[in-house]
Amino acid sequence: MTQAAHRLGVTQPALSRTVRDLEVRMQAQLLRRTGRGIELTRAGDEFFAFANHTLSSFDETKRRVMKVSENVPKRLSLSVPLRVGRLLIPELHREFAKRMPETTLTFFEESSDRNCELLGEHRLDAAIVYATPEAPWPDVVPLFSETLYAVGSADVLEPADHPLALAELASLSLLIPSRGSYRALIDDSFAQADLEPIVARELETADALLAFAAERDGVAILPYSNIYQECARAEVIARPIVDPEISRTLALASARALSSGVVRIVAASTRAAMTRVAHLARWRKRAARGHGDPLRKTHLARS
Repeated sequence: MTQAAHRLGVTQPALSRTVRDLEVRMQAQLLRRTGRGIELTRAGDEFFAFANHTLSSFDETKRRVMKVSENVPKRLSLSVPLRVGRLLIPELHREFAKRMPETTLTFFEESSDRNCELLGEHRLDAAIVYATPEAPWPDVVPLFSETLYAVGSADVLEPADHPLALAELASLSLLIPSRGSYRALIDDSFAQADLEPIVARELETADALLAFAAERDGVAILPYSNIYQECARAEVIARPIVDPEISRTLALASARALSSGVVRIVAASTRAAMTRVAHLARWRKRAARGHGDPLRKTHLARS
């Protein structure tokens, strides 16, 4: 229950009260505590199936309503990856205000993994995520790609901007994420190169990784979009990782309730906003691909 409350952005007591109120309204016990945690009762299974069907029907109804109302939503929520908002959100505001002036816009900043969860929970209309062929997201539109950098203090990583081979990086004390798809990307990169990295600390957030790197506690692995201001102020230096490089694709993921026309407008607006700051973030435009591109249009089954 504590983990579920954290994912939903509420307190554990508030979530427990919501479940109790729901059970009172349904006049049935929906959850049962066991030695392994919590499981659904037979009534809970029935309610869960009904809830999934209801949410799916709502998405389809919303899509049809938007289609007959000139495809312009009255409200639109879009989230960007953590530490990218300070660079991108002002440009997104300007671009969407120009292209969708009648729409009330709300922008958020969350991790890519959390953005996917929020899309699946119907709490976002669209999000910029880090997509891979192995972990596709709903209705993906590839936008840009980025290379990851080794980030640390000058006395550890000099010279700045000079390429750093992955084998050399593996010999340094590293600061890496403790979990999630970002951690998996880093682990896979070292494993494929048959390298065993030296992990000094495992940390939850990019802010923590950057803070420890600036304090000479190790070398972090981060995209340049997360550190461009700190590099400009000489708080840290960054070197692109090569031989092989570690890179990933920034893509727009959208809820299925959005019509294809709205998705095109959102994608075009997002791409235009990102283009204006791409030189600061060192993003690279994705080359046009054919129908064989695994990121061209993929879908994620909702749980």
